[in-house]
Amino acid sequence: MVQSPSQFGGKEDSLTAEIKFIVIGVLIVGLALGGYLLYRSAYNSGQTAGKAEVQTLWDADRSKIQAVTDAAIAKATQEKEAAIAANEGIQNDLQAQLDSMHGLNASLAERLRRANANPTAHSSPLPQAAGNQKPVAAPVDDSVGRLNQLLADALTECRTNWVNYSALIKEVSPQVAP
Repeated sequence: MVQSPSQFGGKEDSLTAEIKFIVIGVLIVGLALGGYLLYRSAYNSGQTAGKAEVQTLWDADRSKIQAVTDAAIAKATQEKEAAIAANEGIQNDLQAQLDSMHGLNASLAERLRRANANPTAHSSPLPQAAGNQKPVAAPVDDSVGRLNQLLADALTECRTNWVNYSALIKEVSPQVAP
């Protein structure tokens, strides 16, 4: 007697079930792998597009920042040049005032020296002597000339300090004004 395969314990049915199970498993793995690859492809293309968009926006921001920076640098340079020009004007005025003051003080010192060296008539506090004789002028002491020079120097220094102070106020006032 010949036995059919189903009579031997169902090897064919179990073999078929195993093959079906393997095929279904391979299909599930294939579908999962295909889905994952499609997902990665879409993700990578979106990521690349996103990077390009962010780079474009960044470049636009960078050019705006550069334009603002260039404008600020130009303004600061212009303000610096204006301040330098104003300071040069102030310094020129100061120097002119100082030169004028030195000349005036030197003139004053010279006039004081001449006044002490050549006393004018009737400048003595003593009354005139009888017979219209004028008293003999006392010789001018060197200390009087030195005193006159020191006085002129002190006046020059005071005037110089005043001019320097005025120039400083002119220079600083625009910088601290609101």
